[in-house]
Amino acid sequence: MDDALRFQEISHLTDRKVEIREARTAYLAEHPELRPLLNDLTAAVLLEKPDNIFAFAARHFAAFATPPMLAPTVVVLVAPIDLVGIVEALFPETFAAPRGATTRVPRAGENLDRVDRNSMRDPDKFFEVGDDDDVPGELVGTSLEAVARVAAAGRIPLLQCSRRRAVVARKCQHVRTSRTLLFTTTMPPDDYDCFDKVHRLPATTPFADVIRDHLRADLPALLHPRLKSSSSPLVVVGEAPA
Repeated sequence: MDDALRFQEISHLTDRKVEIREARTAYLAEHPELRPLLNDLTAAVLLEKPDNIFAFAARHFAAFATPPMLAPTVVVLVAPIDLVGIVEALFPETFAAPRGATTRVPRAGENLDRVDRNSMRDPDKFFEVGDDDDVPGELVGTSLEAVARVAAAGRIPLLQCSRRRAVVARKCQHVRTSRTLLFTTTMPPDDYDCFDKVHRLPATTPFADVIRDHLRADLPALLHPRLKSSSSPLVVVGEAPA
């Protein structure tokens, strides 16, 4: 029996392919928001070169789940010095900083995206947001999508911000807060009772050494076994240096 397609059948299949291609092209034109997603996925595939494309794509797009799906454990650290480098040195290959956002024009070398003010004020889009201490009238913050991207990559999101922004982060309805630590050189503020642990830093001792010792002891105790095998991401936020 001859299984070869007749000319009419081949012509019909060709027309159908053209029809599908045109429909898909039209759909992409109607939804320009899809193009960055597809470009991002393509770049991720070329970088990671996964064996199973479908499983990789599922994990990749899990980062774009609706905000109620995002419920990372949150540890809030507030201190008068830069905490990111200390935590990354204590726990290498464990943390990664989500890309931040701002309403101003980012400076060269800043890991920030420019976002409009209305988007940054949307609690369903942003994990935390606050005033930019360097530029009055401007906002800085971290989106839920940026936090989810780090978690989807298997790292624990690590970000640093002011105590005011940390309070906003604790109130985020899409994130579960577990522990809050405060490092201070002065008397605890009036809202000290919202912190699970307060470390009073001696003025005569280098902050970095003291905080490093506290973090080395506190984080494994608070996060065990998550720090070794985290199925729920952790977000660390801390007071920006004065």
